Amino acid sequence: MGGAEIQLLSLLKGIDSKKFDAVAAVFYRGHDLDDQFEKLTNVRIIFLDKRGGFDFRYLQKLRTLIQKEKFDIIQPYNVSARFIGWIMASRFHVPFTIQTERSARLLFTSLGSRIYQLLENHALRKASLLVANSEAGRNFAISRGVKRNKTRVIYNGIDPERLVVRRNREDICREFG
Repeated sequence: MGGAEIQLLSLLKGIDSKKFDAVAAVFYRGHDLDDQFEKLTNVRIIFLDKRGGFDFRYLQKLRTLIQKEKFDIIQPYNVSARFIGWIMASRFHVPFTIQTERSARLLFTSLGSRIYQLLENHALRKASLLVANSEAGRNFAISRGVKRNKTRVIYNGIDPERLVVRRNREDICREFG
């Protein structure tokens, strides 16, 4: 699991459940962080059980969830979810979409990904707000057509729990020689 998933986990851990009734719809099951997502008590986790890049059965689950919950905000949290999140929010009249940008460059160069990039650029421009984790990310989004006044930068924090070493020094030295 990469940085986006860890950032999402941190965001969800910090959600104020008195102000927000948060639901996280996760495409895939079977990753290292699943148990940490499932331990969250202030957020409902819905696994959509997407099976791969060309498996679109998860969209029915997502559609049902959005229709049932009548969300006020949809915030897709990674590149592969941005366009789908915006489409679903538009289709089911969710008032606000928040897009995120955690990169400052195009990640893929295949023909299919470039076509997806065009669709995603549209979704980014139509979002209510775009949150980047750096000025470079904000500028990258602006270069893709997002208006500056619809962007905010929220820098990554550090979870001090992730810095605690829970193994003894001798075991670590032995493992790494």
